[in-house]
Amino acid sequence: MSFEEYIHYAIKIAKNGNEKTSPNPMVGALLVYKDKIISEAWHKAFGEKHAEKLAIQNLPPQYSNLLKESTLFVSLEPCNHQGKTEACTDLILQSGIRKVVFGAYDPNPLMSGKSIELLRNKGIECIGPLNIDYQEEILKYFRINITKKRPYIILKIAQTADFFMGQKNQEIKISGRESDCLTHKWRSESDAILTTSKTFEIDKPSLNVRYWTGRNPLKFLIGSIRNESINDLNAFKNFIQIKSDPETALRDVFINLYESHRIGRFMIEAGPTFVAKVISENIWDEARVITNTKFYLKKGLQTPYFKGRISQQFMLGNDEIKIVSNTMN
Repeated sequence: MSFEEYIHYAIKIAKNGNEKTSPNPMVGALLVYKDKIISEAWHKAFGEKHAEKLAIQNLPPQYSNLLKESTLFVSLEPCNHQGKTEACTDLILQSGIRKVVFGAYDPNPLMSGKSIELLRNKGIECIGPLNIDYQEEILKYFRINITKKRPYIILKIAQTADFFMGQKNQEIKISGRESDCLTHKWRSESDAILTTSKTFEIDKPSLNVRYWTGRNPLKFLIGSIRNESINDLNAFKNFIQIKSDPETALRDVFINLYESHRIGRFMIEAGPTFVAKVISENIWDEARVITNTKFYLKKGLQTPYFKGRISQQFMLGNDEIKIVSNTMN
């Protein structure tokens, strides 16, 4: 295998940590001796051991004498600072590994390249970054977190074939069951979900993952609940209310939530008015749009207009799914 192929594989196994590593990045690591992978690992959860340490720690006893002659392949530049775990650069130096191949520099502009410089100054051969487009798929969340100091914000939009998200003060089911399962998968991969008091009062959403396996995200509600809906809110436990002045910029709200709750990925499931506000303030990173191609409303609440790059497009039953990246952010 080529160096690029080993890094590609490290990125692939890194995705095993998709649901639990946030707000840390997903990272995969391999130890390779004479074109053979003798150990592999990925960062499994926020606060737990990093991929590099696990790959070294999990090296089978029969290969322990090969460690110093092996090459460490890691999808992301190793860290050089003490956090919840020890610095990976220290571990690499202690291990006796003499060669490191990495996929990308750390997105943090204050950090980027410093670990590699440190290792090179200590005599470690470092090769990279190996610029593979596939890398951005697992780095995009962390890149926004670390450079903008806020969560990666995902808009989940369900619309009819004629581009309506619903009708005023009515609960209307738009997406099909297959898309519901996909939405619940998306929820399991998110740290938190935000809805509005208006959406809650109309739809009474549970915002859980009952059609999927995995963790339930934190649930946030923004806006004031009318007195007649307080009992309904209490029945749906674990909502965290955000009391925000209408004039407060949403960017500040999300920055505060990132700092207070360490939320790396935030999915918004709300009505068109709030979605339009998020779009107008340009604080969204990705839109996941479900369009029921057989359902027409002819009038109602229109989907807000936005532009972006379609990175994925496929069908589930009658629903067309589009994943749209914000290219203006």
